[in-house]
Order: sequence, then C-alpha cells, then structure tokens
Amino acid sequence: MLAKPNRKACSSSRLEIANIRGKFGLLHVTQAAQQILIRIRLAAQTAAIAPACAILTHGLGLLPAHADVVINEVDFEVRGGNPDDVATFNTLNKFNSLTDPNSPDPDTNGKSIGTLSVDCSITLNAGSVYAVEVKAAGEADRLVIDGGATIDPMAKVNASPENSTDTGFQYAPSTAYTILNATDGITGSFGRVTDSFAFLDSSLDYDYGTPNQVILTLDRNQTNLESVVVMGNQRNVAIAVSNLNADDDVLDAILTLSADEARSAFDDLSVEVHSSINGAPTQNSGIGRTVVNNRLRSAFDSVAANEEQAIALDGSSRSPMGWFESYRQWSSISETDNTAIIESQTAGFVAGGGLETNTLRGWRMGLFAGYGNSSVALNGLGYSGDANSFALGGYVGYQINDLGFRFGASNAWNNVTTDRSVTVGGFSDGLLSTEDYAASAFQAFGEVSYTQTTWFARIEPFSGLAFINQRTQDFVEEDGTAVLRANNSPQTVGAFSLGTRFERQLESFGDRSVFLDGSLRWRRALGDLAPVKTMRLLQDNAFSTTGAAIEQDAVLLNLDLRHEVGGVFFGVSYYSKFADLAQNQGFGLSASFNF
Repeated sequence: MLAKPNRKACSSSRLEIANIRGKFGLLHVTQAAQQILIRIRLAAQTAAIAPACAILTHGLGLLPAHADVVINEVDFEVRGGNPDDVATFNTLNKFNSLTDPNSPDPDTNGKSIGTLSVDCSITLNAGSVYAVEVKAAGEADRLVIDGGATIDPMAKVNASPENSTDTGFQYAPSTAYTILNATDGITGSFGRVTDSFAFLDSSLDYDYGTPNQVILTLDRNQTNLESVVVMGNQRNVAIAVSNLNADDDVLDAILTLSADEARSAFDDLSVEVHSSINGAPTQNSGIGRTVVNNRLRSAFDSVAANEEQAIALDGSSRSPMGWFESYRQWSSISETDNTAIIESQTAGFVAGGGLETNTLRGWRMGLFAGYGNSSVALNGLGYSGDANSFALGGYVGYQINDLGFRFGASNAWNNVTTDRSVTVGGFSDGLLSTEDYAASAFQAFGEVSYTQTTWFARIEPFSGLAFINQRTQDFVEEDGTAVLRANNSPQTVGAFSLGTRFERQLESFGDRSVFLDGSLRWRRALGDLAPVKTMRLLQDNAFSTTGAAIEQDAVLLNLDLRHEVGGVFFGVSYYSKFADLAQNQGFGLSASFNF
C-alpha cells in the first residue's frame, strides 16, 4: 500500500509528489506491501539525480532518474533547485531520507562518524562539498561505492572534528583517514580541502589503483599554540602545553581545535580561579579595619560615636565594652585583557571587647575575632571557589584632645576549596582540589584623625595606612589528565587612605538619641595588586596565572544609623566601593553593650 505525505492510504497507480518547485515529498511503502515496482520521474528544475543507480533496502542508496526501481520500505525527498548549480549526489539523514542534493555526508544519524554504502556509480559535480568528520586514530566518515566515482575539480572536502559530546578520545597530530572507496575506480580529484583546525593542516592523497581510495591526512602545522591567544593567562598556559610530550592527551586534544576552541581550552587550563580566590582575603581585609577603627572611635566619643557609647576619659572604672558586627557584601569585577568577569560574595562577623584601666589613662585597647566566607565565580569559565577565614587580632588607641591615634593588627587563616572542569574538544576532566589548602593573611594598620565640631555636624578628617601580606601553601589537585600543582604564592599590598567622617544627631528621645554618621574616603593601593600563582602541569611545565587585581584607586562610602535600646546600641550600616573596573556593595548589623 502506498501513502502520500498526509499519511492517508492510496490505491492509485499514479501519484504526484512534490510537484511544485521548492517542495519535497515523502513516499512510504509499508511492510505489508513488501515490494512494489514504481517509475520515478523528476520534473524540470529539480535536483539532478545520478542515473542508472538502484536503491538499496531501507533507503540506504540513491534514487535514479527515469528508471524503474524496487523500493522496500523507503522514504525519500526531492528538493527543488537548479541542476547547473547542484551536485548529482544525494545523502541520507537520520530519517533515511534523501536530502541535500548538493553535498554528500556519510553521517546517517545526525552527528557522528558513519559509513555510507552506495550500490552504484556516483558523480560529484562542481560545487559539491564532501563533509567529513574525524576522530581518534584513523576513524572518519567514509563513502563506500560499489561502482565508480567521478569527481569534478570544483568539488571539495571539508574536514572537522566529531561533535564534542563524545568524551575520552584524543586525536593524533598526524593521522591518515580513508574517506572514500570506489570498486570501479576514481576519475578526477577534489579541487581543494578545507578544515576547521587551528594547529593541523589537511591534505588529500589518491590511490587510483586497487583499492581505489581517497585518503585525508591531518598533520601538525607550524602554528604556535600561543599565536591564537588574546589574554596573558591563555598565553602562559599555551606555552606550557607546547612543552608537553608529543603523545600527551592534553596536547593531542588541543591540536584538533579551532582558534576559538583553543582559546576556550586555554581558559579552562589556566586555573584563574586559584589566583582570584586567593586574592579574596586581601580584597576583603578592609572590612576588619573599618570595624575596628569604628569601635576605637566609639571608645573615645569621637565622630561616629555617641556619648552613651563612650568610655569615660576621667580614669574612673567602667565595665569593659563588648561589640559585634555582621556583614554581607557583593562585588563584581569587569573583564580585562587578562581576566574574566568575576562575581563574588562575602559574609561573616567580627566580635570583640574593649578594655580600660585606671593605670592606662587615655589609652583604649581590645581584642577581636572574626569569621568570614568568600565565594568567587568566574563567569563564562565554569570556575568557582570558596574561602573560609578565621581571624584573631587586637587594637589600641590614644587620644589627645581632638587628635586621635588608632592602631591594630590581625592574622587570618583561610581554608580554600576550588572547583573547576576542563573540556578540551572531546577530552574532559572534572577536578576538585585534593584537600582544602591553607592560606594566611596578616595585616597591620594605623590611622590619625582630628575632630572638629560645626553647627551642622561633627567632622573628622583622617588619614590611614595599612599593610597586608598573604601566603598560600603548596597544593595538588586530584588525579586527572590535566591535574595541576601550585607553589606557595605570597602577595604583599600597601594601602593609603585619605578622607573625612561626619556625625549628625537626628532625634533625641529623652536620654536616647538616633545618630547618622558615615565616611567618604579615597584609597590608593600599592604593591602586588594582581594575585599571581605559579602552576605546574604534570609537575614539569610551569606557568603563571593572574587573578583579579585590587583596584589601585577606589572611592569608599560608609553610612551608619545607630540607636540605643535598653542599654544596647544597635546599628545598621551600608558599604559601597567604586573603582574603574569594580563595584562593591554591602550591608551590616552591629550591636555594642557594657558587660
């Protein structure tokens, strides 16, 4: 029984299918009909079909023009076109349909290596493109012809790697692939061969005797891996990969990539996340400095500290003061010529206590501890990292009339975990650092300020200095082909700030007051602004990778709203930082009380 494209049964002995240019038809012969003898005629301006060629069962072959054929459950398409512009060869798609009369493609199931067997002679006319996918050593699409092959010199071959969903295979840098066999010989040759590989060149060889075949060869060209990169981190890892052994899986996989794919692979291998996450504690070190300086000012009743918070200066005994502040911040660093877009979040708390004694008249001192978590994600690279930080520190302050001096120091111990995946063509590794590796950050800071009272608010110009030194221990990632080792990476940064603070009383409720205070300052950073790690690929090939840099110049704004309730002072804070390529915003909650 015959069925038209609308799938309705038809007993007619004459069917018209795809009788309008640009349309296609579908003829399905049910299994119940078994075999049926039909005559196929092509209308004018339809694709030219190779004459005198019998169809194989289940559509694995070619339709003839003006010839009797036996069809055994087969679908087919005839597409409109100009016979002068198209080839005489048709291909099969995953529906076992004849499609695209322009160019052969042995891939019969959509996107994988395949062999197409043809029980007839074929002709590849001018403009034909033979699309060949290759993988591993010697595996490629192949056209097997039980007949002769005639190739026009204006026809070409295009070679490309198989789809990247297949994993675990690697290409060899010099491999021969048999892509066409013809039992009755080959006439002519392809005019050219093209490919999508950045580091391999393609060529064709012809065996015009037995077994009559066309061979595609991919050879390593003279293009340096680093010649396709656009970023410094890519260049560093490209040089390291170039020095790998010739049979290394990572090198073999990269050699088959296009330039764009190679740049993406170098990004995966560069482990920028390690450098960026290691720089996070240095980036966030200003949080502790800000909190500690605010507590010292509170102790001396200077700007940003109301009188109820102050510890008296007359030397009389007062209870020590305890304080607590939690914070959460979000930051974004724009893409540079060397680093990707970075999104990070930081949350934690700082808690401490201030002490005053009669014997240390005019001095204030205290201890503090803190915990923080920083998470970093590199957009577009599939990297992420987390750093958990535990800090201990102390502070001391002294004030002479309106002139104040404040100093502090702390050390933080960080546990770092990174997660990254490596995809290089068909090669893939999912890597997690073997253990949480350790890092530490020491900082010391000082500040001098001078308080002035105006009719509108109390103003405090100030200047500060800070020194930060961070070190990370060696670590190695878990087993994998692209596993990396990292050496100890120190980072030393200095910071100078200049700004002013203000405090204004908004409302008074008896002996209770609401205060709005804040600060605006400019900060200049010096030293190792960009964190750098030295990595080793397979223990031997060292390269450096750079993470997101600390902004050299930034403007920082803090606003605080404070109110006393039942002897406890509560505050809400807003933080923001503005720089050329970075933005940071956050909020905090604080409380202070007497023991």
